[in-house]
Amino acid sequence: MYSSTSQDASQPMRMSRRSLICGLGLRAGAALLVSTAPQAHAAGVEVSLTPGEEATEVATTAGTTMTVPVLLGGTLTVAGGSLPAGTRMALTWSSALYAAEEAPAITRDDEAFDCAFEAEPADDGTTGSATVLLGAQLPEGEFTLALGSVRALTYPDDIIAPPAATTVTLALPDGDREVTQEPADTGTSTDLLWGATIGVTWTALRWADGFHLWKPDTVALHSVGPSSVPAGTVIDVQVDAGAFTDLAVGPEDAAASGSIQGTVLRASYPIPEPVAADTILVIPIVAKTVELSGELASYEPPLLALTNADASQTQRLTGLETATREDNAVDAASKVLYGMGEE
Repeated sequence: MYSSTSQDASQPMRMSRRSLICGLGLRAGAALLVSTAPQAHAAGVEVSLTPGEEATEVATTAGTTMTVPVLLGGTLTVAGGSLPAGTRMALTWSSALYAAEEAPAITRDDEAFDCAFEAEPADDGTTGSATVLLGAQLPEGEFTLALGSVRALTYPDDIIAPPAATTVTLALPDGDREVTQEPADTGTSTDLLWGATIGVTWTALRWADGFHLWKPDTVALHSVGPSSVPAGTVIDVQVDAGAFTDLAVGPEDAAASGSIQGTVLRASYPIPEPVAADTILVIPIVAKTVELSGELASYEPPLLALTNADASQTQRLTGLETATREDNAVDAASKVLYGMGEE
């Protein structure tokens, strides 16, 4: 699935900002990030700034996905001497993409070096900016400069305008030097992205002494686009195997029947055809219960979920792919919390 948070490359990539940006963890040196890091010279000191190793993908309104560094900042390299106290580093970045922390950090292993924002970071709605001031000289070596990180881009704001490059200007005695970190087009079209939400209609089944449980009647799949929800996407329904005897999901002539799996009765219905963007597909559910009386010794709340393992790489995560009802009054303790009164 496509997501705005990075993850281990061994895990399936989710396309969303989770997400779109549970994003794809990539190495910046893998030629997926375009960056310029000219060396600045000041009294024999050479300074460069390169993107951090971790990267993620974001989807844009331009119809493509782009790879960007997760870290707002990067690897700061100082060679040939020390960087003097008072050195200023002015940064600008896409404010839709990155969020700044309350304070900057310059670290090497477990060691932190004195630095601070010269003023509170600014944001004009499109571009964020800040200046980092060194409080003490920075010796030779490689350091991590961190001002912030990629925002958790979530539905429906998971597709953003193409982000501008992140720029860093180093103010050095022999003149300013600018470093640019450009997003890189991955070649993946956002037209391939699909996503969905599900909503459920419920009926409260009530019995004597004020007990009740919720029975799912229909599930509505809403395709949020840009692409269709693929055929074969599964609507999975689980109900308590002690309270329910039969379960069927889907149209009567093509319904998936439930089977007992441990403590639940489960049925999985694959949708037979794609569901176009901005379309709602309503799927019936038939669930029959035992004759209900008194307290239930145990109870598993109903759970409905939309999944598609084969198409997860292009799935936008909406956060609304599952539904449940926890407010069942099936014993004395739950009746105190959720009871509706006696029938």
